[in-house]
Amino acid sequence: MRENGPAAFFRATSRRFRDAIKTRRGHAGLIGALCVEAFDSFDKNVPVSASPALPVACEQECGGCLRLRAVATAPEILLLAHFLYGIERGAISPCDDGESAAAARHGAAQRPHDLWDCPLIENRLCLAHKLRPLACRGLAGDDELACDKLTCVAAAGEYGEASLSKPNLVVRSLVQNAMMNALRREGMAWGLYEIARGLRIARDAPTAAREWLAGGDPLAPASAPDFDRQRAAAIFDTIDRL
Repeated sequence: MRENGPAAFFRATSRRFRDAIKTRRGHAGLIGALCVEAFDSFDKNVPVSASPALPVACEQECGGCLRLRAVATAPEILLLAHFLYGIERGAISPCDDGESAAAARHGAAQRPHDLWDCPLIENRLCLAHKLRPLACRGLAGDDELACDKLTCVAAAGEYGEASLSKPNLVVRSLVQNAMMNALRREGMAWGLYEIARGLRIARDAPTAAREWLAGGDPLAPASAPDFDRQRAAAIFDTIDRL
């Protein structure tokens, strides 16, 4: 494998996540630090992988993908829970606590969470666009008409497919897997969780972030049923040995 190929990127990113865990283990700031590392790694590397001939059609704060099933890691969900519900306020501090952010949190917190509907979407706008998890960053359409069609069929209770940017999907997968590998190596709860279900758990259990930081897995009931931890761990080990 090339020294600057996907495997090398995975290992280097995983090391940075592990360094963050070792530096902030047990501290509430770890959740924000892991998410910042994840989002920065994604945002800086997608342009390197993308082709100018296939620009992403997604608009800032667009909510067109609200009914695409999305999963995320525990830190990403706990960060969103803080934004939505003000859980552990003053500890994680992931966002500006200005009036607009507070109003957005209040509005989102009042809406019921459908199994698929994203609780962050209001009037087709994402209320937490800057904090959106890797899954959402990876679901970037390169066909505006296809995205609009997807939104229309979703509104009718149906499902469809949009033309998604391959670079976004690939970098999202590498960064997400690197974070999970680091969490696994450092003995913390890892895996993929359904975002809406995970947010409901965090909403109803205000100490979820504290429990996760202590090594627990409070989001376990929201675990993505089709995510095979054993198989994923074997793949991670293989890449680490390359």
